Amino acid sequence: MNKFIKRIIITAAAGTLCAAICGCSAEKKKEKKKEETESFQVVVALDYMPEAVTAGLYAALEQGYFEKEGLELSILTIEEEGNQTPEELLASGVATFGIADQDVLGESLFEEGAISYRAFASLCPKNHMGILTAKDAGISDFSDLAGKRFSYNKWEVEDAMMTDVMAASGADYESVVCIPNAVTDIKKALEEGITDAIFCQEDQGLWALENGYAGSFLPINEKVETLDYCTNVIFSTEKWAKKNAKIIDAFLKALEKGNQYAMTYPKSAAKILKRFGAVESEEILEEEVTLFSEDWKACKEQGQKTTFLSAERWTRFYAWMLEKGFIPEGSNVATGI
Repeated sequence: MNKFIKRIIITAAAGTLCAAICGCSAEKKKEKKKEETESFQVVVALDYMPEAVTAGLYAALEQGYFEKEGLELSILTIEEEGNQTPEELLASGVATFGIADQDVLGESLFEEGAISYRAFASLCPKNHMGILTAKDAGISDFSDLAGKRFSYNKWEVEDAMMTDVMAASGADYESVVCIPNAVTDIKKALEEGITDAIFCQEDQGLWALENGYAGSFLPINEKVETLDYCTNVIFSTEKWAKKNAKIIDAFLKALEKGNQYAMTYPKSAAKILKRFGAVESEEILEEEVTLFSEDWKACKEQGQKTTFLSAERWTRFYAWMLEKGFIPEGSNVATGI
């Protein structure tokens, strides 16, 4: 065969091989790019409406932090859940993550035959529950509640909490005039003298405190350490969590950035919450975000993430619930974390 023809054949063959290799490489790049751009759909179920404690969550959503982590996030609030709890929405596969307080979650964690849940983070590292007192009620300590009117949800666990808090204050909870209904309008309740004290979160009472409708806020965790339980716990089903550790990590990474954004720009975070349906004014939301920012900053100073969930506080509170009979005998109080 002529050398020239031979060279052409070899060159053509090499070109074909090169094209095949390049084509294969391009296909791999295309597949890799597809993998990188594909996002996993994540649904978060809240058992309340947008509030200051969720500032980092909504900020991360609006700023695109979840999207950058490969997650397509949507949030279900209590109004959109059809009276279903976050636990029920997780069990049915509607939600990926749920957010609820530890005292509420306990019933699902230890119920016989229930689906196993796993908590792995929180929106706030401490408990902000306590009592908000009316301006002229003369209540500066829990012991001053004796003979006064007290509004709460009428949950047995709240009765047990207040019994211990009053005892630690040297008073008897039975001396309190309990009004078994949750106050939805704190301003109205205090302004019209409907009650002397309300069981609520500290951030919910900021407006009333600053505008002279309330006298003080008394946190329960400062009176009884056991009651410094975990609020706004982020959890999923145990089965799902075992298979999707990378998604959980991506979610928490985005949320961490969102919390950092809320800490740095509380005014902007308040505006975001308002756009997503928060009922408070932007001014109050900004102050509430600042309140939670102090907790997040404390975590950072201690070398922890803002989504820190204390296993010690978790087991301590469930040991208390076990002692009080709210969870079955023999329950492993470390379950779910």
